[in-house]
Amino acid sequence: MTLELRGARVLVTGASSGLGRAMAAALACDHEAHVLALARRQDALEDLAAAADAWPGAIEPVVLDVTDTPARQAWLQEVGPLSAAILNAGMTLTGPFSKQSATKREQMIALNVTATTAMAQELAPLLSAGRGALMLVASLGGLTPLPYQAAYGASKAYLVSLGLALQQEWKRQGVSVTTFAPGGIATEMTSGAEFASQQRHLQPADDVAAAALKALSERQGLVVPGMQNKLMAAALKILPPSLAAAIVERQFRKDMTADRA
Repeated sequence: MTLELRGARVLVTGASSGLGRAMAAALACDHEAHVLALARRQDALEDLAAAADAWPGAIEPVVLDVTDTPARQAWLQEVGPLSAAILNAGMTLTGPFSKQSATKREQMIALNVTATTAMAQELAPLLSAGRGALMLVASLGGLTPLPYQAAYGASKAYLVSLGLALQQEWKRQGVSVTTFAPGGIATEMTSGAEFASQQRHLQPADDVAAAALKALSERQGLVVPGMQNKLMAAALKILPPSLAAAIVERQFRKDMTADRA
């Protein structure tokens, strides 16, 4: 049974920019859903709500740091039943592992792994009340070891495993779990100089958002959007992980060398 997004009450984390913003806008404008848009930046959320060409009140800005456990739990206790929840908030960290900031790595794990896991559990009763749907936004990089983004790739691999497990656990409750694993997306997060060599591979956020909402509505399991990414995901199923990691490492090093030339 598909999930009807029109009129649905949908929570989206990380909604102030990038893929989260694109999904929130598409839900409100294209599907006439009521969107609870969560992020830390109030100005960006207000801009989203004002810019969305949708019915008044379609996007409800919620200023919340999802890593703040007491604040998150207090808000969820008051939010009421949901049709769907998209756990999209995340951050990346790139470069040689030995030179990365330990503080930033801990912040990334707290957001990508710890907060997302806790929030999925906390959302279970809100979704099961109406045979709802959960989406975890992972990454194509979670399907293979990712040299020079080692901890980020590991955090997304965790989400892939978590999502596939919850898909089986929660289906008896009538709640679907979709694990969405996009490749690179042209967003604020990938606009830095460290991603210069990858720009030609990045997909438009609006295209990825449309694919994500289709997967959510159809209650699909693990979804990799884009033909090139699907082919890569298929290849990763065949290649030994050590060989896949070696290929990725060589390509990243080649790109970094080209950037310095």
